[in-house]
Amino acid sequence: MRFLFFSILISFNIFAQNVKKYTVSLKDIETEFGFQIEVRNDLQHTVVRKKFFTNQFDLEIPTGEHKYRFGIIGKNGEVYLWSSWSSLADNQFTGLFLVPNLLEPTNNHSLDISYTDSIQFKWTKIDKAIFYIFEIYQNRTFGETLVFQTEISKNFITLEQFDSLSEGKFTWQVRAVFPKESGIKNVFNSNRKHFYLYLSKPVKFSSPEDLIILSPKNQFVDH
Repeated sequence: MRFLFFSILISFNIFAQNVKKYTVSLKDIETEFGFQIEVRNDLQHTVVRKKFFTNQFDLEIPTGEHKYRFGIIGKNGEVYLWSSWSSLADNQFTGLFLVPNLLEPTNNHSLDISYTDSIQFKWTKIDKAIFYIFEIYQNRTFGETLVFQTEISKNFITLEQFDSLSEGKFTWQVRAVFPKESGIKNVFNSNRKHFYLYLSKPVKFSSPEDLIILSPKNQFVDH
């Protein structure tokens, strides 16, 4: 009996040494019906397939090379949308796959509005998003002010005439919106980029009141 008990302890210790513990945290996603995670080893065998209904839990995986993906469970109880496969060694459990990647303009892009009447914004498409919320904030000394917001079904938008914008620094972001049956209630994460607007030509004003009622693009630019 002593030998048998000792053997069980050894087997348990060997098993414990071959398991690695991960903490899965998806605090940047709010869902209604939960998540599902799937883990595969280097032989493409599924070693874990588990549903969970909290934003954080512990996961024990055998040591070795693994990749994972997680999905958002929809109203019908099935996975509505999967993330892409990632290396488990990265330990990056985030909802960024639900967030558009901002393409144009590039970060900290400067635009001289003396010579142009428009600016185009582009971002990556998000699978199964029904529309996007596009927002521009103006950066001021006391914080940010929302100066433009719209809903759009395409993954690009062109702003013509900068009536709501003046010279200075701006921040833009795009949020994807999903149907109710997806179970995705909110994504507390976003990519944000900055751009600058400026006038290289001097501006003439006919009266002091023009400084208040006219935006820089509508003011007369002396060429």
